[in-house]
Formats: sequence, C-alpha cells, structure tokens
Amino acid sequence: MTVSRSKDALAVLHAVGALERINTAETRAALGDLLTTDEAHTEDEILVRIHAMESLGHSGDASDQTLISLHLEDKDEHIQLAALVAIA
Repeated sequence: MTVSRSKDALAVLHAVGALERINTAETRAALGDLLTTDEAHTEDEILVRIHAMESLGHSGDASDQTLISLHLEDKDEHIQLAALVAIA
C-alpha cells in the first residue's frame, strides 16, 4: 500500500495489480484514493486511474460505484470508458 502513494506513476501502476489481488476493504480504500487524487495528466497517471477503476469494478463491492461514477464525465475518453465498464 505504501507504493500506491509513490510519486512514480509507473510504480503505482504495478501496485494497483497487487491491491486488486489482495481485495480487502483497506486495499479497496487505497485504490479509491487513487481516484481522488489530482487530475491525471501523463499516460502513466491515466493508466493508474483506469486500472484502479477496473480493480474496484472487479472487487465485487458495489460501495465504490459512486466514486467511480464521478469519472463518467472525465475529459479523457479512456477514463470515461473505464468508469462505465467498472460500474457495469
């Protein structure tokens, strides 16, 4: 979970996969935190956001749908699509 707070987006991207596999309330909260950070600008930051949403969507816990739905209006179409799929 410490790596998910790194300034290195590529390291965070790798941490997202581990957090998804662990799938506890604590790791889902860490994934949710990745969706509430500043706007994604770089390709790696966008990928982090997309993979975090996918992970939350796969978790089976519907409590994150409200947080994910905030990204349905994101200016990046890939983030919008990931939000839609994660909610579905």
